[in-house]
Amino acid sequence: YYSKFNEYLENEEISFLELSTNKQFNEILFDSNIHSWSTNNSEFGDKIMNKSNLMFIVEDTNKNKFGCFVTTTINKYNDHHSDSNAFVFSLKSNGRINGMRKFNIANSSSGFHVDAKTNNNWLFLIGGGNDIRVNRKGVNGSYCNQHSFNYEGISNALCGEYYFTPKRITAIQMK
Repeated sequence: YYSKFNEYLENEEISFLELSTNKQFNEILFDSNIHSWSTNNSEFGDKIMNKSNLMFIVEDTNKNKFGCFVTTTINKYNDHHSDSNAFVFSLKSNGRINGMRKFNIANSSSGFHVDAKTNNNWLFLIGGGNDIRVNRKGVNGSYCNQHSFNYEGISNALCGEYYFTPKRITAIQMK
């Protein structure tokens, strides 16, 4: 079972995320190493559309691994999908945080937003203050802005500094 996801995550990370969601890994919907996520041609939205219980994992060029989980069904482009059960997490923090951490939502009006399919610079964001904003391939300016989740006093919990460069993005459906 784990071997199907070991290219993306270590066993401990899989266990942590399954425990955090009370769900199991089911299907890899999007992998930026395989699927297109460029400005004029992105498969990202199509792969996650009309799906729920989605885990988004971002690996950046500074060896951070973080992401978010949303339970609500993503059913529209350019629309705000509120989710009071959403959370963000840190799997690898490049030494800033001891172990893996889950940060629960603090502002339940915050949610997930997937951008239009073409001609936009960003791919998705979560949180009212864009706690995580991931830009499309080759577009600078992806960032973490701690705003809508309870970071327990930890600054730069997810990506270590304000801006980051995505190395790999994965979307996985949980069941």
